[in-house]
Amino acid sequence: MTQAEIEDYFRKLVGKRIELVSMPSDPAPIPVGSRGRVDGVTGPHPIRGESFRQIDVRWDSGRTLSLCVPPDGYRIVNETPREKFLAKVSALADEAAIEKALPGLIGELVEWDVASALELAANLAEDVNAHDEAAAIRGMAQDAFLARDAEETEPPKGT
Repeated sequence: MTQAEIEDYFRKLVGKRIELVSMPSDPAPIPVGSRGRVDGVTGPHPIRGESFRQIDVRWDSGRTLSLCVPPDGYRIVNETPREKFLAKVSALADEAAIEKALPGLIGELVEWDVASALELAANLAEDVNAHDEAAAIRGMAQDAFLARDAEETEPPKGT
């Protein structure tokens, strides 16, 4: 990977969802498996003959703790439709803007992810006491979620 490709990768990392794989040297680490959104990336920073990047993350737990790469490890995760939906809603300024945008956002939610649409259908089936149908739909949703979650993006080598 060229230096330009590495720079482009880190520039495009901002705004993406990540999951922590390792944080070996922090005295108060984020738990492995925690997820968050990348707020910014700085570097490379030279230290002791090596260089690292600082990845600023707003963790779902509410903490803000940066990764130092290397040695910290992460992977990019697919953002769930629910997360996309909530991010768009939280970006809206007020209740009137949310109310105006809501029909379109719900339509996008269904278009983004078949698994979420199936889960929504299963919930509706449960609401009308159609338990067998809900169980069948939930099985299809689980298969769709597993297929979607299997698609992962790895960070570049040689950062």
